[in-house]
Amino acid sequence: MATLYELHDELTALENRLEDLEKVDRQEEIERFIEAWTNAEGSLHDKIDGYACLIQELEARAIMRQDEAKRLSDSFGCVPPRKC
Repeated sequence: MATLYELHDELTALENRLEDLEKVDRQEEIERFIEAWTNAEGSLHDKIDGYACLIQELEARAIMRQDEAKRLSDSFGCVPPRKC
């Protein structure tokens, strides 16, 4: 899967191509452009969704670890660590 930077570059290149297509009257070339744009945009949305899922997973793990640290410190009477 492409990186966000690669997807950005691809969409920018397609935007530039769109300006050229305004001067073209060939339906076939326009349809290829639309297909390429749709694929690139879909890849971008998939990548963003993946990052959102990863962030949610990491946030959930952080909460679980904080809860476990509190539980352990409460059961042993320890002083909880300071937050950075």
